[in-house]
Amino acid sequence: MSTDNNISLAIGYLGALCLLISFCSQIYAIYKTKRADNLTYTFIVLQLFVNIMFFIYDVSINSIPLMISNGSVTILLGVMAWQKFHYGMKYSDEHPSLEINERPYGDKLSMDMEEV
Repeated sequence: MSTDNNISLAIGYLGALCLLISFCSQIYAIYKTKRADNLTYTFIVLQLFVNIMFFIYDVSINSIPLMISNGSVTILLGVMAWQKFHYGMKYSDEHPSLEINERPYGDKLSMDMEEV
């Protein structure tokens, strides 16, 4: 392997790691708040489709860093979908008549890591 190839490979693995950390932080935030109502199923389904297509491409070009990142993100999106379903059902059972502005946190789209 050449030095340029090693550098490119290292950057690929670093990018994959950063992508995984970003998804893990979101999964942790959902777990801590037990809320995923601002996460849409449309986002999850489209991201799953995109990651599956990219994974197929990654296999065809034999790119290990991309296979790892896209394969892992696909799994993490599955976890997020489960969290949305699980916490959404739990929350609606506990508070079936609450409007969005009456819920804890209101319709807050994001949260600081300090709140986690």
